[in-house]
Amino acid sequence: MKKFMASCMIFVLSASAGFTQSNCLTPTNLQLQYAYDTQVGVEWNETSDAEDSVALYKILYRPLGETVWYSKMRKYLGNQSPMVKTRLKSLIPDMKYEMKIRAEYKSGCISAYSPVVKFQANKVCPNVSSLSVVSPKETKAVFSWNIIDSYSFVRIKLRENIPNSTWFYAGGLGVNYPRISKAKNGLIAGQSYRAVARTWCDPNGGVYRSPTWTSFISWTQPSGTQRLAGIDAVKNLKIYPNPSRNTFNISFISEEVQQLKVRVINLMGKEIINDNLEQFVGEYTKKIDLTSNARGIYFLEIETKNGIVNKKLLLQ
Repeated sequence: MKKFMASCMIFVLSASAGFTQSNCLTPTNLQLQYAYDTQVGVEWNETSDAEDSVALYKILYRPLGETVWYSKMRKYLGNQSPMVKTRLKSLIPDMKYEMKIRAEYKSGCISAYSPVVKFQANKVCPNVSSLSVVSPKETKAVFSWNIIDSYSFVRIKLRENIPNSTWFYAGGLGVNYPRISKAKNGLIAGQSYRAVARTWCDPNGGVYRSPTWTSFISWTQPSGTQRLAGIDAVKNLKIYPNPSRNTFNISFISEEVQQLKVRVINLMGKEIINDNLEQFVGEYTKKIDLTSNARGIYFLEIETKNGIVNKKLLLQ
């Protein structure tokens, strides 16, 4: 009789020490709540009840094909019903993973692991490229950039090119995809500035964003006394619409006879349009169709007797 009681006591102690028991509830409905590039949110059904509350949940996860599991513990905090949530961090972007979960109860009971669930981390949030700026007026700057891949919005922040000056934004807290330009008014004539850009792939902001800001660009706003080379050789230069989705209308007046060259080139310096004008005088008008060209930044160059007028074209 004593021997039988001793063996029963051994079983009770073993159970309280954390051995898996068949009557423990295994968490169900393990799934993704959201997915970023290096982080995902996961959730599952709460398994605590009035008789036995969960002490902690243990999630095992690993890249598909790997043999070593990583673990994430989630303590029971109460009031989680019906779903419990946590995050898995330091993931590899665009990597496929698998995960499973078990519950450890305050009684010492440990459930079996749930069936394996597969998931994938998102790609790295792509930043914009070729951030640039032009200053059509003393107090206005127009930023433009190229798109590498889709995102949610881009932030352009700038400051006076003075140490410890305060950053501020062009376009508020974000310029939505797929816009590729944004104007900023209220700048100071003759002041030097610097700017950077960064994208977010979550429309709510947060941590899902491009890994870094772009490189700095620097420029000085015109002071009102500066003149663009060649601008006195042509009058009433108009470019519209700009930005455009397909065609640009260009017009200007040459008040005296001169040789002019009108060119449109891309960022790589490739010539798209070349219009040579011998002994030209009067009004020049031209419609430039860039429909068959890639979206991005192009440059209009008007070579005059006094220099070159250079304007930016934004093809959206």
